Amino acid sequence: MKCPKCEYEMKHGWLAIFNPILWLNFVVWQPMKPGWLRFFTPPEAEKVIVPDFGGKGCPKAYICKECKTVTFSYADDQLD
Repeated sequence: MKCPKCEYEMKHGWLAIFNPILWLNFVVWQPMKPGWLRFFTPPEAEKVIVPDFGGKGCPKAYICKECKTVTFSYADDQLD
């Protein structure tokens, strides 16, 4: 896959959270810059990584190490 930013070839892999045994770990997209205190996610936030036990629930992703761009889809059919 070609990078949408710089057109270099991207490498396939997965996005992951380490220590997924803690069931409170997840990654969200949100429309505002996060602050230091993050007890609650904003109403508009969208969970993009919600790992399950055993490393499941990680989206497939592509990385361009040339321009530091990562692209991924968090659709159900893209999760491993």
